[in-house]
Amino acid sequence: IRLFTMSSPVYRGLGVLYGQFIGDALGSRYEFESGTIVKNKLQADRDSSGLVPLLGEGPFGYGPGMVTDDGEMAMSLLSSCLSHEVFDPSSVACAYVRWAQSNPPDIGNTCRGALTIREKIPKDWPNQFTQEQKDKVRMAVEENVRNRNKHSLSNGSLMRQSVLTAVYAANDFGASTKENAEKFLLSAVEFDTLLTHSNPVAIEATKTYALILFHLVRGKTPEEAIESALSTVNSKEIRSLVDAAREKAVPVTLPDGSASNGDDSNIGYFGVSLQIAVHYLLHASSFSSGVESAVAIGGDTDTNGCIAGALLGARFGQEGIPAEWIQSVEKAPLRLKGENGIESFEQMVEGIRKRYDGTEGENVE
Repeated sequence: IRLFTMSSPVYRGLGVLYGQFIGDALGSRYEFESGTIVKNKLQADRDSSGLVPLLGEGPFGYGPGMVTDDGEMAMSLLSSCLSHEVFDPSSVACAYVRWAQSNPPDIGNTCRGALTIREKIPKDWPNQFTQEQKDKVRMAVEENVRNRNKHSLSNGSLMRQSVLTAVYAANDFGASTKENAEKFLLSAVEFDTLLTHSNPVAIEATKTYALILFHLVRGKTPEEAIESALSTVNSKEIRSLVDAAREKAVPVTLPDGSASNGDDSNIGYFGVSLQIAVHYLLHASSFSSGVESAVAIGGDTDTNGCIAGALLGARFGQEGIPAEWIQSVEKAPLRLKGENGIESFEQMVEGIRKRYDGTEGENVE
């Protein structure tokens, strides 16, 4: 797989992709454990070079380097965007439902509620379904979301959407200017979020996360990226979480005013993942130390790892990620191989890379 120089946007865009999947794969081994237990296990798993290998197993028995529900939804989303040359909500809805019907080892309650519909999606749906059939699936999903998930503040939308930024931050993806690219990204993020979440705060949180990633990929510093994203935020809850992240990863203030240490209560709340991720974006000295620290909080470790990993990948870029980790996710089996247009990890990497052709060595902000 082709590598790029440290200064290029594609280097940061691919960092988002690798960061998402590596953080997910690292965290899967320690899911639902307390921070104390996770820290001890990380230390025990550390190899002679000082790195913690992507060993897999955990409560759902994933293989080394394999991604969880977080990564599989992201792969399905990315594959749809790359094959359609645009974000198509009906096709993405079909991909998500097909994934949910593929007996994934794990699926969160919010995603399960949204994606459980009567119609069975065939494995070859991209070739079999008409646009009308795809639209029907999307409408069934959106009805589920309205009926079941209007109050959900779970992290299930944040965990998959970094790939949208990796695609839309590229110069040539349907936008001739930064402003248009940002507009198209936010539209895609909202439509995608509505396939599982309809709470306005959850939607704004996902947009905030996507914008931080967008500005990082396009060359801004972490603080500049955060400030640019916050300039569009109306929610006091989200502003408070980001402000707190400047000082601490946890505890996180919950909507009812109580607090979570990330491993004890409300571990699936988006605010836990967002505050942890933004904190280590600002304070980590390297990609590996930041991702390990996010996972070491405990709780929803795969999702915390993938959300933080994408931000850290955008900050440190592909070449700032340990080669052992990159090789581990590249070589890991794909449970969804042959479904939703997913054939290989290299296919996804090359799909992202091609979006950035002509931007090598440039900042595009």
